[in-house]
Amino acid sequence: MNEVITEKEMTKMKKTILKNHEENELDICSAYGVTRNDIMTGVRCENCHYIPMKRIYASWLCIKCNTSSKYAHLNAILDYFLLIDKHITNRELRNFIHLSSRTTAYKLLKEFQMNGERKSAFYCKPGQ
Repeated sequence: MNEVITEKEMTKMKKTILKNHEENELDICSAYGVTRNDIMTGVRCENCHYIPMKRIYASWLCIKCNTSSKYAHLNAILDYFLLIDKHITNRELRNFIHLSSRTTAYKLLKEFQMNGERKSAFYCKPGQ
């Protein structure tokens, strides 16, 4: 005896699967045998790829090629989400991009979704 699934049941199953689907996140570092100590930290110059850029007057300056960028930190934060963790704290960001100011780090993180309050606050990558 063959059971037939109706179009309505098929649509309902499709919606349920899509609703409950979660992306399988690959741990890139483990997959390639990279440790956290192997990862170069700092903001990378978009022009010559030198690491680290320096934060000067609300902008990032490459000391090698003299390129300036207001948004170079965004790639560093996305790299952190990809390689290290899917969320980041103010302190972790400061350590990762070689920044001393908590206030500046807070301003850089405002573009990301904040969870928690004050010292327990952390920021998530888009879509998390």
